Amino acid sequence: MKKKQMEEAIRALQDQQTKLKKAIHSNHAGTIFTATSELTESVPNYSFDAQSSDIIDFTQGETTLKKIVDLFGLLRHKEESIIDFKVLKSYTTDFSFVDTVLTTDDKTALISNPTVKIVRQITTSEKLKTLKQISVKIFDMASTSNNEILMSMFGSPDVKLLKPTGQFQQFMSVSPLFPLAVHVTKSNEVLIGVKDEGENFSLTHNSIRKILTFGMDGKQRRSYEYVGQKQRLFTLPYSIKTYHNGNILTIDRTSKIGGRVVTIGKDGKLKWIYNGNISINTRDTPFNPHDIVITTMGYIIVADNNTNAFHVLSGNGELLTCRVMKDQGISIPNALDIDNTGQLWVGCCADKGKTNAKLHIVKIL
Repeated sequence: MKKKQMEEAIRALQDQQTKLKKAIHSNHAGTIFTATSELTESVPNYSFDAQSSDIIDFTQGETTLKKIVDLFGLLRHKEESIIDFKVLKSYTTDFSFVDTVLTTDDKTALISNPTVKIVRQITTSEKLKTLKQISVKIFDMASTSNNEILMSMFGSPDVKLLKPTGQFQQFMSVSPLFPLAVHVTKSNEVLIGVKDEGENFSLTHNSIRKILTFGMDGKQRRSYEYVGQKQRLFTLPYSIKTYHNGNILTIDRTSKIGGRVVTIGKDGKLKWIYNGNISINTRDTPFNPHDIVITTMGYIIVADNNTNAFHVLSGNGELLTCRVMKDQGISIPNALDIDNTGQLWVGCCADKGKTNAKLHIVKIL
């Protein structure tokens, strides 16, 4: 082999070595296999002078499962449980359904019910106890970095701040629209799902369904309504959370008994849509998401009202596991929040005509 050919071969191999290292460090099996295939196809085909066999020796190294796993990662079945859930405590409220849950620590939370127009501060130190109660009809609530609570008023264009003193302060109005979901990011940016005064699910060309973002000064920053050629992102933006990378996850209710999870980037581009798990969501029991939370590990947990299940998704929208919780007493899960210790709080619906909706505290395993 000529010197120039040798140098070209070395450069080509070094480029492929860099690509392979990046693939291995990604811990993604598909990326590794692709890089390996490309390496096999792209290695220059040069001939070398044969070496005398009496100077060649090969010493076999020790191959263990641990070394293979460390190098390539471990393939799991998609449905294999990544996390599981264990109900630690269950409490009975006098609500027909717990519509929202907002924890303030591992013992205290705010729960609401718009039917009776109540937001209640409760504690679970021993038994469920009411600390304070406010007569107000809200759609959603979220806490700010200075311990104030933003509340979207039900059937009103107003979004109000509940101060630590218990007094309300006007934060903003989205008139002529109406606020639905409200979420505050770690950087104190406010996201509000809004709708026009039209019917929830009978949309027309003039219907408005979007997410608006604001600073804490109330000044609007961005609006998300369409993607591509005027394709609507949302029918009814019901619950909003933001992922660790800034992506916006929205429970989009598409009918009275069904919905989906729509995820967009901060630039408004559609990332992915999750429509449920075909093994449990059928024509008779469609995917009916009512709330969504994100764990510190990046798992996305969605409460499916129709199947009494938690759908656990990856940050890319892949279904990791789906856990039906009826065997642990969780029936018709409706509201979720994660407290400061990582426990999952689950507000549920009572059976029709009853006012004994459950509130569960769940350990994420």
